[in-house]
Amino acid sequence: MAINFPDAPVLDQVFAAAGKQWSWDGGRWVAFGGTAGEYVFLVNDTTTLPAGFDGFVRAENTTGGAITITLPANPNPSQNIIVKDTVGNATSYPITVSGGGVNIEGQANLVIMYNYGWLDLFFTGTQWVQQ
Repeated sequence: MAINFPDAPVLDQVFAAAGKQWSWDGGRWVAFGGTAGEYVFLVNDTTTLPAGFDGFVRAENTTGGAITITLPANPNPSQNIIVKDTVGNATSYPITVSGGGVNIEGQANLVIMYNYGWLDLFFTGTQWVQQ
């Protein structure tokens, strides 16, 4: 199976294909992850997470403004996603986590608005809840 990688990737861009995630290191695509809970996804701008994503989201906001991270559509029961401000600027640039049409503890969105804050989310089959 041939993988058609993006033609003009940017540093740390993540691409999902062939059951893996690939990250552009500036010179080549490097595969990472493999089983649930092993994935690390670097986010530095408004992003929608890929379907089936299960793992840790490093929110390293470089936009100089608020960003939104949208959770995967049609999540699977027991899916677990942790979103963390890993650069410590959420007080100045809040990170909105959108359920993508599925509630997060009864709300459409939750906002990380303190430095190094995080959400540890688990999908119950009907909504995302914090662990």
